[in-house]
Amino acid sequence: MDARMAVTHVVAQSGKTAKDVSLEMGLTSNFITNTKARKSAPRLDTFARIAEVCGYEVVLRGHGEEITIEYRGDE
Repeated sequence: MDARMAVTHVVAQSGKTAKDVSLEMGLTSNFITNTKARKSAPRLDTFARIAEVCGYEVVLRGHGEEITIEYRGDE
């Protein structure tokens, strides 16, 4: 699954609309729709924020460790 497909999936599974997620992120109402329409993946921090708003987290696994990517809006 690529990042754009993952955005579609987590939004759908959250039970929220794309507009709801966009507004909860403090962005324009069509942000998620526009993100899914682009030919490139969202930035990692944006992806982590979308996941967080939808009740997910972004995790990297490998070499015997697990790293959770968190959104830090103040950085």
